[in-house]
Amino acid sequence: MATEPILFEAQAGQEQGPILEAIGQSLKKEFETLRAKRSPIEDEWLKDAAQYMGQYDSSVKIPKGESRLFIPRTRTKVRTLDARVGEIVLPVNKKLWDIAPSPEPELPPERKEWLTNMLTQSALERGIDPSAITKDHLRDLEMELAQAAAKRMSIKVADVLEEGQYYKEARKVYQSGHRYGLGIFKGPLLDKR
Repeated sequence: MATEPILFEAQAGQEQGPILEAIGQSLKKEFETLRAKRSPIEDEWLKDAAQYMGQYDSSVKIPKGESRLFIPRTRTKVRTLDARVGEIVLPVNKKLWDIAPSPEPELPPERKEWLTNMLTQSALERGIDPSAITKDHLRDLEMELAQAAAKRMSIKVADVLEEGQYYKEARKVYQSGHRYGLGIFKGPLLDKR
């Protein structure tokens, strides 16, 4: 049984040096290109971080003993903005989402048949004529089932959000956005913002 040669394995009559050197040069060139594209953004982030920390730009030189004019108010303003956005985005003791059945829930045919049989059996046990059961009775029972399912799903979603520390991670995202102008969050959201 023949096997194909591995990329880095020396093939008959070939030396590994030139191949590996070519791969290394290609990767280095790609890294340098990406670093050059990324550098202005990282410089802006460093400038933002220094401003947030109340530090002067590295180009500003202040002799020892001289007065500092920089008033570090950025952190105060950012924290104020974090708090206000937090009240809007993640209010305390208030759920921003809900799960409810549609006005006309549709059950699968086998579930409807099961429901009809249960309703008929219940009517017979109570001594009621099964022909007295109307479509409204069935629709009301379908709505009760749909509401119970929505309540269970709501509990499940709340549990998933809590387990995934959704609120903690969302807070990190908007705080990062306020400090550096960029906040990215992937999660169970209805809309992209």
